[in-house]
Amino acid sequence: MDDVLHVKPEDVDRLYGFTWWQIVAALGVWLAIYAACSLFIQNPFFVEQNASADIIFRNIMYLHGFLIGFAGLTCLVAAEVMQLTSKKTRIFILWLTVFATIVGCVSGIFNTNDKTVFWLSAHIVSFFAFDAIALLLLYAVWHDRKRAKELKLSMPFWTEFIAVIALIWAAVMGHIAGWVLTFGDFPFHIVGGWSKLMGERIPTFMANMTASHSHEMVVAFLALIVATTAWRFGYNKLSNLGKTLSCIGMWLVCIGTVLMTIIYVVGGFTNLEPPTLFAFGPGGVNGLAGDDLVTGVGVMLGGFLVLLTLIFAKRLSNAEEPLWTKKILSYLAWLWGCLVVTVVMLGYSIEFNETYFGAGDPKALGAKSDALYSSLHQNFAFFLLPALMITLLALNALFDRKKQEVSGIEKGLIVFGSILACMGIIVFIFVTPTAVFIKKIGWVPIASFSSGYIILSAGMIIIFTSFLWVMKDLWIHGRTGINHSKD
Repeated sequence: MDDVLHVKPEDVDRLYGFTWWQIVAALGVWLAIYAACSLFIQNPFFVEQNASADIIFRNIMYLHGFLIGFAGLTCLVAAEVMQLTSKKTRIFILWLTVFATIVGCVSGIFNTNDKTVFWLSAHIVSFFAFDAIALLLLYAVWHDRKRAKELKLSMPFWTEFIAVIALIWAAVMGHIAGWVLTFGDFPFHIVGGWSKLMGERIPTFMANMTASHSHEMVVAFLALIVATTAWRFGYNKLSNLGKTLSCIGMWLVCIGTVLMTIIYVVGGFTNLEPPTLFAFGPGGVNGLAGDDLVTGVGVMLGGFLVLLTLIFAKRLSNAEEPLWTKKILSYLAWLWGCLVVTVVMLGYSIEFNETYFGAGDPKALGAKSDALYSSLHQNFAFFLLPALMITLLALNALFDRKKQEVSGIEKGLIVFGSILACMGIIVFIFVTPTAVFIKKIGWVPIASFSSGYIILSAGMIIIFTSFLWVMKDLWIHGRTGINHSKD
């Protein structure tokens, strides 16, 4: 560890003269624009008809262009915010994140089918670049295990360690699913032989592997964000009731992540599925999936408990805390609350009412709402909200190390836009599950947007504008860099 604990100011992480913070800002803007452009490829408000729609190669590859960049940035911010002491590892993660983001996004644009060999190959390279990032982060956390013990930070550090292991398993299943999607039962009919042994067809095996990969990946990132946030906002300094409640939350996240990994790995490679709990209705169609209980209560509600405990502990503490630190922690809790509402409350409500929503049945009365929720909870709760959390964590770490307060309403607007979007999703799914109503005045067709669509769109516009504003702050204030030496 001695190679990093005494870093000189001129040794700040840089890439071609740009500081780490400026690179995060630039990649953040790039990914925001890239994500916004996905509306021109497949706008879920107009094309999603049922939740069991087939995978479209072109769309899934474009989505992965964003996800590779987001995944790399999450690992990069986690390593920097937690001040992991392996400087060389952080530098490698920085380079690989830039490489994976650029290559992943560009190849995602042009990788329209499995016959575009060059772009498919480039996309695969970006996937392996993320594998390297995850392995490097795993090494960096393990490298700091003694430091974690010395500073009594074992829970955040080991939660991060477990979360990264889950990410690596999810990546492995993603590689297998991608191979089958691209090359089929090749080579030597290994996939077909294993599928037959498990008593299922290759399409079913691939569907199980894809679902396990995507579910485990997003929840593992949430566990990683919880660990990073807990460390950043003084988990190790809590005492008495605050320490106890926060520890319970962290244990829920840890146990939830471990159980989730076991469930999804087993579900991906075999035909075993977690049971449906509290089943009722025709054929037991209504009920809560076992994996959703583990991830919802363990990782999401457990993480929410950690954040709320940190907030109240800081309010009760006599220690002086910068106002900006308290604000950022509150903002993170609000964003996490939106995630809980969208995924846990709305998701559980739909699962307990599948006789209406259909569970993928395109003929069900609520099939349109079910399809839209499948898209919206993924894009909003699992992709957008964590990205905003990582952004605020990076900004807070920058200003804290500079010993500065940060002003501006744009950070609060991010939260306001997220709450507005969350409300729009509720209205859109349960009240007006249609993007537009086409009316006619005489022979002239008039498009009248539904209330849910308007609320949701307004929230997204506010989020996008405020995010770019925050990225401007990160670029301007991060140009001088930060000394990574111990304070």
